[in-house]
Amino acid sequence: MIFSFSELFTYKELMKNLVYRDLKIKYKESILGIIWSLLNPLLMLIIYTLAFQFIIRLNVNNFPLFFIIALLPWNFLVASMSMTVSSIVDNSPLIQKVYFPREVIVLSIVISNLIQYIITLIILVPALLYFKVPVSEKLIMMPLLIVLQTLFISGLCYIFSVLYVFFRDMKHIVDVIIIVWFWLTPIVYPLEMVQNRPEIMPVYMLNPMAVFISSFRNILMYDSWPTLNMVLRLVVSSLVMFFAGRYFFLKYENRFSELA
Repeated sequence: MIFSFSELFTYKELMKNLVYRDLKIKYKESILGIIWSLLNPLLMLIIYTLAFQFIIRLNVNNFPLFFIIALLPWNFLVASMSMTVSSIVDNSPLIQKVYFPREVIVLSIVISNLIQYIITLIILVPALLYFKVPVSEKLIMMPLLIVLQTLFISGLCYIFSVLYVFFRDMKHIVDVIIIVWFWLTPIVYPLEMVQNRPEIMPVYMLNPMAVFISSFRNILMYDSWPTLNMVLRLVVSSLVMFFAGRYFFLKYENRFSELA
């Protein structure tokens, strides 16, 4: 495992080139280019605000800010999973011709989406100013949460990219998982709605994304620290997912060239 990490570092230039390629392809021939990274969540914000504040009438203070804080990390997860699931098969010509650590393909996609995620955080600046939310020292937790989420997502992407090599229906399954996962995560509704159901709360909080989003809201919206329990949950779940996913990926890596 240690050796493979050192080998991965050796191919850092390849990873940089793949990240650049992913970003370039995504916005190729697009007039607005990377501005779409900002417009997409803003359009979703408008739609969900209209739906949940004026039609369903969900009683949440400052709903646009409440929603956008959750939407941005959620989009990072969805984009990474959707793009990596078929990444090994999509790059089969490269895999069959040249040797390099295959995980570079998965990680380059996650990193390109991480870059876009960080760019979209710009949206939060005017949102925080508009809703007069104080900015405090609790923001120092943001980099840690982003790193942990990146590790968690990378582990997931390792697993699903391998599964797709063996089961081509996995892409459709991932689409279904994302839809179900969305509604099992407090994105459009507050966590308090689940806390009122103590019989399901312990199981519900096994969802790492629920803990991530609650932690982001604590920092950015409620000016409070994430609890120690929440931080420990995130550290453990992120590290376990990353190393388990990477172990699973490396276990089957030598079969990619014949199956992809």
